[in-house]
Amino acid sequence: MVDQSEVQADKAKGSVKSTVGSVQQKAGELLGNDSQQAKGAAREAKGDAQHDTAEAKGYVQGAVDSVVGGAKNIIGGITGNNEQEAKGKAQQTSGDAQKSANS
Repeated sequence: MVDQSEVQADKAKGSVKSTVGSVQQKAGELLGNDSQQAKGAAREAKGDAQHDTAEAKGYVQGAVDSVVGGAKNIIGGITGNNEQEAKGKAQQTSGDAQKSANS
């Protein structure tokens, strides 16, 4: 199971790394320093990849929770187990929220 706080932290770290890389790239461009420009572009790409990877992990975990919760909800309804039905619905809703936060 993926920890959503870890996902959010990785997304934030990736965004910061991307922004720093973009600034470094622009500074290299303004100063005519090809090396700094290239390093900045590489840092920006790494930051974007880190952000996108974290986002994908969060989305997948949300999809899993949504499907599992939906199944529990249905089984609870069929068996008359109101507690299982409610827990399933809550897990499904939480999963849907995770997917929305990571899309």
